[in-house]
Formats: sequence, C-alpha cells, structure tokens
Amino acid sequence: MARISAVCEPDLFTITVEGDLTYEEIVATIRFYYSPALPADMLWDLSRGSLNTITVEHFRAVAALAKTVVQHRDGGRTAYVGGHDVVFSLMCMYTALAALADVPIEYSVFKTVFEARQWFAEQREADKAEAADTRPPWIRTSPRVKV
Repeated sequence: MARISAVCEPDLFTITVEGDLTYEEIVATIRFYYSPALPADMLWDLSRGSLNTITVEHFRAVAALAKTVVQHRDGGRTAYVGGHDVVFSLMCMYTALAALADVPIEYSVFKTVFEARQWFAEQREADKAEAADTRPPWIRTSPRVKV
C-alpha cells in the first residue's frame, strides 16, 4: 500500500507516491484527482515509490481509463519521475502503451523531479512562442523556409 499525496499549483498538478503503488490505488487516484478543475499538466512523482505488483495488463487498463478521463486536458502533458531504474523503465513502457491506446496526452519520463519541472517549463515557453508566431502554419512548420 502506498502513501499518495497531491499538490495543485497554478500550472501543474503533482501526485507524489511513497511505497508500493497497486493497480487499485492508481485507478482510485485517477478517478479522484483527474477533473476539469485541475491544470492540464500533471506530474507523477514515483521517486520514492515502487510498482512491484503492476502488470502489463494493469498498464493497459490504466491507459484505457486515462483515455476516458483526460479529454478535458487538451494540450496537457504528464511527466513521470521514476528514481529507480525499474520504475523508470516501467513508466516508459506505460507511456508506449498509452500512445498505442491513443491517449491524447504528451508523456515523458524522468529520473528527477527537477528534470521533469524543467521539461514543463521548456514546453510552456515553446507554447508561448508558438502562440506568438503569426506566420501561416505551413511556413512555421517547414524546416527549409527561413524568415
């Protein structure tokens, strides 16, 4: 059984896990915390957690659930922090399964919370630059056109 806590900042919702996280706890956490009132960007800090009982089938079921509850997070991103190699690798596997399930969220996995927060900051800056770019989309996306 894991200890799960959450902190909501203006641009980021962080879920921190300590101990062994079960499938049932993942489902309960998603159902409890994923709501339209929260920021689109989420951080799961598993640096002090483990996933010893989670199977591939559990991850597939979590991806199917996530697909149904993240529709309000248009343009949202989720970062997972796995401080241990096993947790890091399992979360990489989950993000691949979520992509195969067409979960409309951008995922990334990191070893530290600092790296994850840095990624969110860089993505927000890129979003602002893109929003400020008034050129037509075909010029913005073409790698050969220099303006």
